[in-house]
Amino acid sequence: MGKLVNGTYYLSLEDDGIDSNEEIRKVVIPEGITTLGVCYITRLQNLEEIEFPSTLSLIWGSAITQCPKLTADGLKFKNNNFYLQAPNSINNVGYSPIMKDYKNKMRKVFLDKNTSFEEKCAIYSQIILTMTEEEQMEFSKDFEREFAKNNYNIDFLINKIMNGELLSTADLQCFSLFVQKMMNMQAHPIILQYMNTKVACARPDKIVSVGYSSLVSTASRNIPDRNDIVLTNTFMLYAILHEFQHIRQHNNSEGVNFGSKDLLSQIDYIDSTIQTTADSFGRGYGYSNFHDLSPDEIRADLDAYDLLISFISSLEPTDTASRMIAFIEERKINRIKAAHQIDENGNVAIYDYRVKAFDELLGRDNLSTTEREKLNKLRELYVVVLEEAAKVGIDFFANEIDYYKNKSKSNEL
Repeated sequence: MGKLVNGTYYLSLEDDGIDSNEEIRKVVIPEGITTLGVCYITRLQNLEEIEFPSTLSLIWGSAITQCPKLTADGLKFKNNNFYLQAPNSINNVGYSPIMKDYKNKMRKVFLDKNTSFEEKCAIYSQIILTMTEEEQMEFSKDFEREFAKNNYNIDFLINKIMNGELLSTADLQCFSLFVQKMMNMQAHPIILQYMNTKVACARPDKIVSVGYSSLVSTASRNIPDRNDIVLTNTFMLYAILHEFQHIRQHNNSEGVNFGSKDLLSQIDYIDSTIQTTADSFGRGYGYSNFHDLSPDEIRADLDAYDLLISFISSLEPTDTASRMIAFIEERKINRIKAAHQIDENGNVAIYDYRVKAFDELLGRDNLSTTEREKLNKLRELYVVVLEEAAKVGIDFFANEIDYYKNKSKSNEL
């Protein structure tokens, strides 16, 4: 158990925190503590200072609360390698300004020319989840300017991946900015939240939103070993790339000319518009049980896998890189197999999954007249695109079918 000495309370590793003691003016949290849970330090009326351990990695929402004399200057952190989970992670009393004061203090350190970029990344990850979207976007633009000074160099991120270190929110932001440059898109910071029911999504305003904890959790469930940090990171990079593929699809479909030779932009328009024909799409609801069948989702997956394979293949060849590529290739093969309904003998049941998508939706008896009219119009446009593609020898599905067959053959060998 902890002990009180001359107004300083020394917590022990066995303590769950401290509650209600007017004698305490300072709390010392021991080395070895990594996470401060809800109400870890609460209702200490005279607390003025907290000394945190170097092992700290996370402070939960409402972890430090109802300590009216505590100020930002009384928070003594030994480093910045931790993150605050919510805007109320440290809330001394009511709607106190302590978190605002602390964030302002850390932003000054962040903007200091003597602060290294590595330290800027740590500060960014530490406080980004405590911000409103407006605050976050302003701070992320500061972060982007600092990243740009390094010419969007992500060598540090690659080293973390290869060393099996879990990527932070700053790492994901850097990767996102790097990817947008690589895809010749106008770079725009992503929005980072602690939790997000969709894990990651491309919003109508063309901003990618990511729930950091949600993404880490989802990634760990989609790999063979939940404790494999290398593959956890790999999945997270794929998920972000997937969302940027959606933005690319929307960008390419804007101002599309269906009389031109730009057939791929026409396909992007058709794919990115199918789901939006749903009457309820604007309210956040599309067609039920259709997400994984949707052509824009299939293509976003396959294009994200291709880009990630290309990116990793450009790195120095190592066993880790090979393992990452093997993981992505397996996911790509399974996605092609599911999209085209390929059986164990290699027989393709669905060659054109776009036609399958139209048939599936138009076969529903609960479509509104408006929905049916929009879908029929899109299907008519697609027939014309297929005819134009056939004239110039373009097959929109040959590459993925051939990829599946070649990989299946090589695996048998």
